[in-house]
Amino acid sequence: MITVFVLLLMTGPQQEVTNTNTVFMDIDQCRYYAARLVQTWGNNGGNADLITARCIPRQAKIVLQ
Repeated sequence: MITVFVLLLMTGPQQEVTNTNTVFMDIDQCRYYAARLVQTWGNNGGNADLITARCIPRQAKIVLQ
């Protein structure tokens, strides 16, 4: 088992979770993409307060072939 980081994107006033199916091995890389998603949302006419991105650590099993 290894630790991976799942990128969660929460949008709207109710902070509904959008499933991105994006997993990173490095927390810094996950945080970079989380910040870019929030920044891009605010720059495209959306309200930056209505989007939140988080990197959640999870345990994953890796199968080597």
